Amino acid sequence: MSLILCVMAACNHYLSTLYQVGLPTGQSTLHYVLQCLLFTTWLSCRSGDRGIICVLRYRGWRYLLLALVDVETNYLYITAHQFTTLTSIQLLDCVSITAALALSCLLLRVRYKIVHIVGVSICLMGVGCLVWADIDDGRTLTGGKNQLLGDMLCLGGAVLFAVVSVAQELVVKTLDWVEYLGIMGLLGSILSIIQTAVLERDTVFLMPWGNWQVVALLLGFGLAQFLFCILAPAMLRDSGATALQLSLLTADFYWLMFGIFLLQYKFHTLYILSFALTAAGIMIYALKRTPILSQSQQPATYSAFSFPSFEESQKKEACQETTPLHLTWS
Repeated sequence: MSLILCVMAACNHYLSTLYQVGLPTGQSTLHYVLQCLLFTTWLSCRSGDRGIICVLRYRGWRYLLLALVDVETNYLYITAHQFTTLTSIQLLDCVSITAALALSCLLLRVRYKIVHIVGVSICLMGVGCLVWADIDDGRTLTGGKNQLLGDMLCLGGAVLFAVVSVAQELVVKTLDWVEYLGIMGLLGSILSIIQTAVLERDTVFLMPWGNWQVVALLLGFGLAQFLFCILAPAMLRDSGATALQLSLLTADFYWLMFGIFLLQYKFHTLYILSFALTAAGIMIYALKRTPILSQSQQPATYSAFSFPSFEESQKKEACQETTPLHLTWS
């Protein structure tokens, strides 16, 4: 997923620097449409309580809010790259880790142990080494049209990304990942197309559509984002939102390797140290699963859960009583 994120960053970099294309919402529309074509169609073939009509009736407004947050997260992140420096983005991205930790404790009742705190701390040390190397090279001390605005956009995007990750973890662990991807694809496509038509209509008309490089970069960005979104539920189901945020820190290292070979960045030994610390922190964090406090205050692990589906939860009350996670999306 970090490599896919690096591909997205590379496509966005070339679009904004070489071709002066600023289409933050439009760039993300393709992945919503692909998600809609595949998973919304899949969901439409279901019947009963797991069908698309029933899902929209009972949980549609929740998905609508989440889809709005997801669309704006992509918009803020892509726009931030146009206004601020890479160093600021690398630092402010760490806010998503803190937000994911807090939201997981409040909403999912996750209780972190010392090993998890140590893992997070080592990962943040790796980010510190990366930023130190950038400042030492003097490559990112200046730049950006409006650094304050870009920093605020990045900060907002980091917090919203944590909100989306925790909410998605809740859905895939209590309901169904096909339902999540199908409804988010449908509502995300609608919201993204509306926002593009309102805010970026002139940009779409003025884009050099005859240039195949621009079209290829837009397609590459959309396909990479689509792959990222369909892999995220598997990662969240097995590891959790905080582990996802930590793992994505390695995308900064891959981006720097990309910059060294193609953008003439200077190699710094701290890059290797940064990657080693980040990887070590992720492995230490993964040594123990994050326990959850059940209603009886007895710790359990995600791996021990057997979540009922929506229709089973309506028919079997006993299954609800034995499920440790009582905060459900339904």
